[in-house]
Amino acid sequence: MTAGPTVELGGAASWARASLSGVLPKLIFMNGEMGAGKTTFVTKVAEALGAPDAASPSFALHTRYEGSEGTIDHFDLDRLEDAEDLESTGFWDLIESARASGPAHFVMIEWAKRLDEFGAGTRGAPWTRGFDVQNLDFSGSPTWAILRR
Repeated sequence: MTAGPTVELGGAASWARASLSGVLPKLIFMNGEMGAGKTTFVTKVAEALGAPDAASPSFALHTRYEGSEGTIDHFDLDRLEDAEDLESTGFWDLIESARASGPAHFVMIEWAKRLDEFGAGTRGAPWTRGFDVQNLDFSGSPTWAILRR
């Protein structure tokens, strides 16, 4: 894994538009403390893709935003208890559907480290094949380091 650019809050939209140029759907793992800017980042990306009504899926666990420029499947795994809870969200079906889509599909996962806790893994896990995988670590002020696989 190599370190990528650091993205400021104001740069989230340009990051999203630049990400559309690839050929694979995006799988974005987001980790950071509560209030570090994960949902704000998703909101800015959604706005850039033409879906202005993005909000935290904390209570729904999953929300889909469809915009004129792309689609986001937004997961918040913070409240899940175990792998069975993850399965009950329809996570794996949505992953398969997203894998078959194009570069304008973003799967953005808040609290992605929970996938490691549930045994699914993240970095280099076989289920991530067929995606442009990026790891975003949120800390401090709204600045994010993007690590590309």
